[in-house]
Amino acid sequence: MSARGRLEARFRRAADSARAACGKLPQWPELRIPEPLLASMETAAALDGGAPPEELASYYCEKMPALLVELLADAAFAPLYHQPIDRARWPRLAAALDGLYAALAAAGLDPAPLVGAPSAAALLAARPSPAALYAGTLFASGLPLTGAYPADRARLVREINDPGSVIPEINDRGSVIAARVDLRLSGNLVHELCHGPADAAAGGAPWIVVEAAALHLGAAARAAHVFPDEPGEAVPGVARFVAIGDALAARFGEAALWRVLYRVPLAETFPPPIAAALEVAAWQDWLRRRHAPFARDAEAAQAWIKLACGAAPIAAGDGAESAARHPELLAAAARTPWSALAWWHEEPSSADGARVERAVRALGQVNRLAPLFETAPSEPPGGRITLDVAECRLRAAPRPDGVFGEPADWWFPPPLARRLHERGARGIVVENVTRARSAAAASVLTELSLASGPLAAETVLRSP
Repeated sequence: MSARGRLEARFRRAADSARAACGKLPQWPELRIPEPLLASMETAAALDGGAPPEELASYYCEKMPALLVELLADAAFAPLYHQPIDRARWPRLAAALDGLYAALAAAGLDPAPLVGAPSAAALLAARPSPAALYAGTLFASGLPLTGAYPADRARLVREINDPGSVIPEINDRGSVIAARVDLRLSGNLVHELCHGPADAAAGGAPWIVVEAAALHLGAAARAAHVFPDEPGEAVPGVARFVAIGDALAARFGEAALWRVLYRVPLAETFPPPIAAALEVAAWQDWLRRRHAPFARDAEAAQAWIKLACGAAPIAAGDGAESAARHPELLAAAARTPWSALAWWHEEPSSADGARVERAVRALGQVNRLAPLFETAPSEPPGGRITLDVAECRLRAAPRPDGVFGEPADWWFPPPLARRLHERGARGIVVENVTRARSAAAASVLTELSLASGPLAAETVLRSP
């Protein structure tokens, strides 16, 4: 039996076993492995000599279908999952859907093929509940909705039934329920919409680029779904994917980045040598770490960004099958100084100020495990952020309760860093930084970068 056949058979056995244990389920699309995942596992099998890697097969063909069936059979959660969506009671989802359609339209992309309807109103008319919204998306046939795993569902049910969780400004129970579900699920629902429809074919981009594109689009739709103002509203642990997406969009344009979500081959939207390097590096990363995709995969965001800027070019057309023939591309990219890359030598862009503001805002959050894994707003420790000029890296000190992604960091526009470096600066400290004053701190940094005159190697600024 082929690798594809073995994977599909294993998935069916797990899904059938879970269904038999749970009994009758609500109506749902046919349970199957989403095609992009199946195609990726076939490639992984080919790289492993033909056998599907157990690390992926057990996760996507056993654990995920069992969790999906368990979600569908959860009687306590079902009234929340299948409740009608009222835009007035779901302000986060309403804002994000409007933002999603506006962002795609502004980029010259037709939202309907990706999102499944020509407008937010038409989408909610056709798919009027959280379950219906998710059911029409790419991964719904084989994976549970992120944010609705067992512990997440239990917390949401507790919050709604706990009298102590009453929201003071909301009186009726229906509005309280909607507000809680809107808080916990909206970012994840919009993220799944960004991945495209259920019938999407296997795409032409590596997983990390697809995830960066989807999360970047979600952040464009509603920034708080990545950079939260309230614990629980963000897709957890994904900011560094957005950092990669921001850099790719800065180099190649938002439309080029988001077209990968429409399954356009990466080599048709990015320069072919860059597309090849990203694909080969992604498979090298898999062969080195051998685990199912997770948020930690973006921990090397700076290396991925440098790779996309040409740090380790390879021949256009090379793909997964050539991964073993090349040196470790991510390691080579990480070693490459920014000063060796073209972006460093370019002139500042009118968009760089907004990029610095995003970078500063990104430092005002923490990934934590208590009570569950989530991203929460967090002031920069000590009210201080630092810029390593040569590394184009802006960061805050690590939080004691952070579980990964610490210390929080983000890339700084290389042309601005070059101007600082040319004037003598090697490190910049900005004091008096808070989440509320992130725009002011960004403005101070940008103005210093665009000014003239010599600077001390270590310069201290104070945000107004």
